Amino acid sequence: MKRVLKKSLASVSPDDRKIIRRISAYLLSHHMNEVVYEETVSDLIGMAEECKARSEDFSLVIGPDIEGFSRELVKNAPRMSWPERVLAELQWFLYCFGMLVPVMYIVNLIFTGSGTGAQLTFTATILTFIKYCVVCVSVITGIFIFRRRGFGAPKITVGIYIAVFVILFTVTDSLERFVPTDIEIHLDVIAWVVTFGVLLLLSWLIRRLSAMTTAYMRVLGQRLQRSFLTHRDSSDTDKDKEE
Repeated sequence: MKRVLKKSLASVSPDDRKIIRRISAYLLSHHMNEVVYEETVSDLIGMAEECKARSEDFSLVIGPDIEGFSRELVKNAPRMSWPERVLAELQWFLYCFGMLVPVMYIVNLIFTGSGTGAQLTFTATILTFIKYCVVCVSVITGIFIFRRRGFGAPKITVGIYIAVFVILFTVTDSLERFVPTDIEIHLDVIAWVVTFGVLLLLSWLIRRLSAMTTAYMRVLGQRLQRSFLTHRDSSDTDKDKEE
């Protein structure tokens, strides 16, 4: 959720905020177009503020079936295009892996004192680096599962995540049999951060352009449909007058 929306959301009551967050989580879990999602959440915040001004209950306006209300919103809105969806998931990988090397460099610097030279270089064995990568994958997997659950049962969600984590831990534990333990790699921290920063910026720009294009095509389609209906109605009216 954007900072502007978060700031606006802070102006509504805690109960209304909870409802809007539940709805927004459902919309995200069902891959609603990003631009339309922001407009929808903004409209919900506006509805909550209007209800507050009129001393009305926002929950009564939404109805008792929040999931049903959210489902209708998703049904009538465009979904993420494939580029949007792929880039949305890719960004989480870029975030986590972009932070991997600088974080581990700082950890090694604090606990072992290594990496105190003029160059910011992260040094580790291949096996250790792979284990760090597996930790990143497990974190990203947890993010995917929890973000995509919508109104799903939390116990099932936690169970799936634990199962995935156990599998990843088992695979990591057996890596010593296949990966050399004495080969070291040296990674420049600044180059790593800059590379992933550029990739993140590019993926965000492409994703945003894709989302705006999808939303624009939806608006254009609605306008064309309205124009067609207006033209058809006017043609029918002219025919009636001629008769």
